[in-house]
Amino acid sequence: MTKRRCICLLTLLLLCECSRLQAAQTPRKIGKPAATKVRISQSAVSARSTILWIAQERGLFAKHGVEMEAIYLRTSPLQMTALATGEVQFAASGGAPILSAVSSGQDLKIIASSSNRLSYDLVVRPEIKEAKDLRGKRLGVTTIGGTTWMAAYLTLEHLGLDANRDQIRINAIGSQPVLVQAVESGNIDATLLDRFLSRGTKLKGMHVLGQFSARLSRCRRGRAESLVRSASLYHRAR
Repeated sequence: MTKRRCICLLTLLLLCECSRLQAAQTPRKIGKPAATKVRISQSAVSARSTILWIAQERGLFAKHGVEMEAIYLRTSPLQMTALATGEVQFAASGGAPILSAVSSGQDLKIIASSSNRLSYDLVVRPEIKEAKDLRGKRLGVTTIGGTTWMAAYLTLEHLGLDANRDQIRINAIGSQPVLVQAVESGNIDATLLDRFLSRGTKLKGMHVLGQFSARLSRCRRGRAESLVRSASLYHRAR
């Protein structure tokens, strides 16, 4: 599916949901109806988040009577909290934090997705030459229970590694730009980045150990459920 078709499809689904909310909550009025106000949160600053920005800049929401406000929240758990409290009506988020929130009892639903794959580059420090060199090292992710966190475990599994057995520390660092700074400064030894960000790290001596694209529908159910339970228990303990 092309990026243009993804933008149109996601925007259409959001507009349909907004129209449903407007019909349910607002009495009929004579004349031009007032625009439906919705707030959509996002925590990622990446190529994936451009779909929402492009739809807004092209006036697709306004064209269909929706006044959209994009809210930046630093982490996906904050997005889930904002959804639960009604501060926002929608969240542009990865699937992992939503599944974790649902397993904790929150009444949330996924209505659309731009992709069913996790596509990241595994960017590592210069001294790491092969997968076995990751043993005992620090792997940075955006947040515990987030999309990069789940991708980290699936990537390690693909490489024949196990975070517990091989003493690989999964550290929650922050957004992808923060992860770039952390791996370049040596605060972490490896991280997962969107490909448009990983290119710049090569100029600082980092290299890509592998490019991974895990299809979510093919992830073993037991493994996915195990990761979701782990994230849920972590957030309950905090």
